[in-house]
Amino acid sequence: MKFRPRAVFAFSALVTVSAMANPDLGSNPFQSIARRNAFRMQPPLPTETRQVQTLPPPRIMLLGIVRIRNQKQVLLKSVATPNPREEARELFAVLGEGESCGDIQVREINQRAHTVCFQNHGEEQWLSLESDSAKPCADPRTPPAVPPKPAPIKPPIYLPEYDQTPPK
Repeated sequence: MKFRPRAVFAFSALVTVSAMANPDLGSNPFQSIARRNAFRMQPPLPTETRQVQTLPPPRIMLLGIVRIRNQKQVLLKSVATPNPREEARELFAVLGEGESCGDIQVREINQRAHTVCFQNHGEEQWLSLESDSAKPCADPRTPPAVPPKPAPIKPPIYLPEYDQTPPK
């Protein structure tokens, strides 16, 4: 038997034309199953678009800038909330240029100007030691406040009407 490409092409064209001429889809014997919804399939539910509340990035407080073995590092403190169900906790870190801790990355440290560039949760921030550092509670040169003297203890008052002797 010899392969004839013209005959194969003519046959496939005839099948395609006949399928297009008869678009009756009701002749499908399985169409009744789809109409009965035998598997109780539901149309897809409309998706709700929730607006995600974007929280501001946590505040970073600079504690200092150091240079150890020609590597500049920044000491920082931040309040991290890893999970909305958990309480906020303080995060202390010592990071060099290019290093990161969580979503906080140090981009650049300028030791002469006392400024640091951070990538804080996707936002670039420039912080300086003068304005964004932890402020001391009191002047270290002043002595601590002296607590006031306690009031003198008064002796108990005995009333003659009542017998205050302990029972035997």
